[in-house]
Amino acid sequence: MKLDTRNIKDLKSNPYQTRISNIENIDTVELGQSIRDLNLKGPGYSEHQELKELGESILENGLLQPIVIDTENTVIAGHRRVAACKMMNIEKIKCLVLEIQNDDERLVYNILENIQRVDLTVIEYALALKQLQVKMKIPQSEISFIIKKSAASVSKYLNLLTLHDDIQNDIIENKRVVNRLVLDRLATMPKSLYKSQKEIYFKFIIDEINNHEAIFLINEKLNEYYQDDTLFNLDPVVFFSKTGLNIKNIVVPKEKRELIQKEILNILNQNLSKD
Repeated sequence: MKLDTRNIKDLKSNPYQTRISNIENIDTVELGQSIRDLNLKGPGYSEHQELKELGESILENGLLQPIVIDTENTVIAGHRRVAACKMMNIEKIKCLVLEIQNDDERLVYNILENIQRVDLTVIEYALALKQLQVKMKIPQSEISFIIKKSAASVSKYLNLLTLHDDIQNDIIENKRVVNRLVLDRLATMPKSLYKSQKEIYFKFIIDEINNHEAIFLINEKLNEYYQDDTLFNLDPVVFFSKTGLNIKNIVVPKEKRELIQKEILNILNQNLSKD
């Protein structure tokens, strides 16, 4: 890695950038372009106001932390700083240049940089992990090794991507911090319960219901859903692994509960006899 100075106009956005925002795409910001020129409304305006303030700080104090690029001038870390410099009509910028051998290595560097950002939402974090998994074709166990988190933690993050798109977009666009117990439980709801999932989520974020009430409503909807006869044809162990529900807490006809409990005992006895 070496320190260098590059012309801003020569820098390129990273194709693996995770955050979904116009200001992260440095190619869309021209030198000297103002907030008014960008003609933004809603949440985007405040982001661009922050970008303007960052640019003014750079003008006054200089760039305190160089951006990180590869040898092909692709920005790995510092998209906001580049866009802010463009807005302030700054033509040159200090860079740390990484010697990256291939696209896989570039992707890992970028994602590791992304997940260290303090302002990354849980959905953006999950998208970064999913990107790593798909692009590098690696299992969750390898992802957990790369990012130094447990396999269970990685699995929970990836499972958040099963939430309805409206929920994911709300979290990203509003940089929303939502109780993880509630989010993780919402993510266990199947697509057929998406309507209920959205209703509970939006009631929760406006404080119409608290954590305990949200969990109670989710469990209630799941209990109703899993009373469907066809679902009890699942192997009971699979049933527990898929739902996370204790059969004793599910309201079902007594004969069905006894049947499933009997099957579980049979499986346990078979395993004990093998030992």
